[in-house]
Amino acid sequence: MPVWMPQTYIGIQKSTCKILFLGFRVPEAREAGLSLDEPLLAIKNLKVEFASERGIVRALDGVDFEIGRSEIVAVVGESGSGKSVTALSLMGLLPRTARVTAGQAVFEGRDLLKMSSADLCATRGRDIGMIFQDPMTSLNPTLTIGFQIGETLREHLGFGPAESRARTLELLKWVGIPDAESRLDQYPHQFSGGMRQRVMIAIGLACQPKLLIADEPTTALDVTVQAQILDLMSGLVRKLGASLLIITHNLGVVARYADRVVVMYSGRIAERGEASAVFNNPRHFYTAGLLNSAPRLDAPVQDRLETIEGQPPDPANRPEGCAFAPRCPHKIAACTQKLSLLPTDKGTLSACARQEEIAAGHLHWGGKAQGAEPTLAKQDEPAILTVDNLVKHYMVSAGWRSPMRIVKAVDGVSLSIKPGQTIGLVGESGCGKSTLGRMILRLDDPTSGRIMIGGHDATHAKGDDLRQLRRLFQVVFQDPYASLNPRKTIGEAIGEPMRVHGIAKGAKANQRVAELLNQVGLRPEMADRFPHQMSGGQRQRIGIARALAMQPKLIICDEAVSALDVSIQAQVVNLLTELKRSMNLSYLFIAHDLAVVRHIADEVLVMYLGRIVERAPRDRLYAQPQHPYTRMLLAAAPSPDPQREKARSQAALVGEPPSPFAPPPGCAFAPRCPLANEECRRAPPVLRQTGPDHHVACLRSEA
Repeated sequence: MPVWMPQTYIGIQKSTCKILFLGFRVPEAREAGLSLDEPLLAIKNLKVEFASERGIVRALDGVDFEIGRSEIVAVVGESGSGKSVTALSLMGLLPRTARVTAGQAVFEGRDLLKMSSADLCATRGRDIGMIFQDPMTSLNPTLTIGFQIGETLREHLGFGPAESRARTLELLKWVGIPDAESRLDQYPHQFSGGMRQRVMIAIGLACQPKLLIADEPTTALDVTVQAQILDLMSGLVRKLGASLLIITHNLGVVARYADRVVVMYSGRIAERGEASAVFNNPRHFYTAGLLNSAPRLDAPVQDRLETIEGQPPDPANRPEGCAFAPRCPHKIAACTQKLSLLPTDKGTLSACARQEEIAAGHLHWGGKAQGAEPTLAKQDEPAILTVDNLVKHYMVSAGWRSPMRIVKAVDGVSLSIKPGQTIGLVGESGCGKSTLGRMILRLDDPTSGRIMIGGHDATHAKGDDLRQLRRLFQVVFQDPYASLNPRKTIGEAIGEPMRVHGIAKGAKANQRVAELLNQVGLRPEMADRFPHQMSGGQRQRIGIARALAMQPKLIICDEAVSALDVSIQAQVVNLLTELKRSMNLSYLFIAHDLAVVRHIADEVLVMYLGRIVERAPRDRLYAQPQHPYTRMLLAAAPSPDPQREKARSQAALVGEPPSPFAPPPGCAFAPRCPLANEECRRAPPVLRQTGPDHHVACLRSEA
């Protein structure tokens, strides 16, 4: 992959003629009398309140932590715990209904919370970069990708048009966007979710900031690109003296990259300290619950994932004592008193009243669930979904200077799903997973092929015929914000399909909405809120509730749990599993999280550049992957184990997917494959059976 090496670049900030080098301005730091041993950022007693119709909501209640120079600090916790509010407070981007009531955020000797608007605008983007959680709503749909990345360079570094375009091209190549030059003049809607996230990362890193704040930067990225991007981001931190504050619910990412961890719950810090100590010896039951909820590739598949039962407290009515006590299996009377962060035996800080008993080994989070067996489809039972040689080709312009070209988004895919069966579909961003799902949903017309749903030919169904068929299948989209009407309340969004199809109306529909909200881990009173008032994870749960409202036979889950924190993710996976058994539901589960797919899927299909390259029963595929691409995906998947992650091999992270505008001849994976030979580059391999229900499209699968 072409790489721009930031450590070799010396940029000139033309407005002040100051040299930008090694991630911080050395002369400015020395003039200000700053020591390089002091923390780059120190947050002290930060408190933030929101004004709402229900009164004052205390979003942050005394948050304290530091970020050192060239350090990676991760903030983890459930949706609504205050992670993003902390980042927005630092950037001066809180909504008008919010205000900082106390605290400091000292950045290189200056309090960000007391800066003037002009100083803060100059600091944002130049000294502090930010990568937002939702790329679709962060990018301007009316401006090209090249213009939006170059805008940061022109505004903060004074680059001219030609210089800005050249640097933008390097940035796009650096974050792994194929055929970067032809994509400079494209718009956000022409990029996949993962591609849009990479554009946001390029914008955040454009000016080589001293501090980069990344709010769920890898939510939409597949495991290989996630690893490549985070390796590059962490490399920037190590080599340039910059620092990274990463907000994430992916504990594997935290274990792989973070030096220190801050665990937040309900606006407060539950535990913080060195990553290895927090992961290996948690001293707060909330931390232990998060770690137990995370699905792992190196652990047996369970019938149910471990979960943290219940929901976080309403921030407008937070208890004075430990906010986690109502959900804790080991709460005692002392938990009703407000607790401070206290040192533990492992050098971390914990706000748990029973940390000494945890250290002594007298208390543990809970037992493990029983092992799970995949669903065995009945051979004589008709499939709820049959896809036969489905093809989707697009005519796309690579830019206004370029002619129209054919993109083979899906190129001859066949699959079937029996009632009560879950098929997992995995692959990197841009491989065609979502396009396949959209054709099955009849949101896109196939170029050729056939789609049978419930015994009915849906390939060309339209009007009333299609409307009736859609009661059989529903979808949970990848981008929850884009799939919800911002003008409708949550209750209206969930109840609308029931009313349109005559399933329920009036009080009965409202009651059903409340039941569905409770099923997906949301409070019923949230039905009166609007999408913008919900966190990213909460909006994803709303999408799941809306899909369940139609009582379908088949649900296509397009990254349905990618935006959820690990505890709610486990609850939703368990919910989907329970619904499958009780309602004989079927799922096409599209995801990039291989650990989650392993726990929910009965059979797994691996897709690469429009084609299925391997398919097998779950246990066989994970135990004996035969295609080199499948092996690479599994090797790149992070695990919530710092010791294992620090010792992992980098060999699996090689190359990037080829451009869909100009795919290579022969096997599309050959340019990245360590086993490829000349025969692989001549003709694409066909999917052939290599074992019981195991099919592989590789000439070297036995090598």
